Amino acid sequence: MSVPEKISEVLKKESRLSIAEITERLNETRKRLVRESVYRLLKRKIIVKDGKKGKAYLYSLKENAIEPKILLKELHSIMNKRMDFVEKPSENETNTIKIIEEMLK
Repeated sequence: MSVPEKISEVLKKESRLSIAEITERLNETRKRLVRESVYRLLKRKIIVKDGKKGKAYLYSLKENAIEPKILLKELHSIMNKRMDFVEKPSENETNTIKIIEEMLK
């Protein structure tokens, strides 16, 4: 099995891993080889950058990635259900909320 195939297998089991974590899961000593394989998979759109942990990017298989719009929708729902305004929002804040609500439709 090639390194890119091994990376895909690792990311099927566990999402949001850094290159260092992928290298560790593969028991691979050649981090450069893993990094180059990750970049090839990115170019082929098989994996995506899926956030950051410190300075390191996290990677996931494309189908397992967390889409920002989904996260935004969940956050909006949580805020609507569980949070009350301590003070009335400004006009700018109200406009931002309306824009987000439109995006989520």
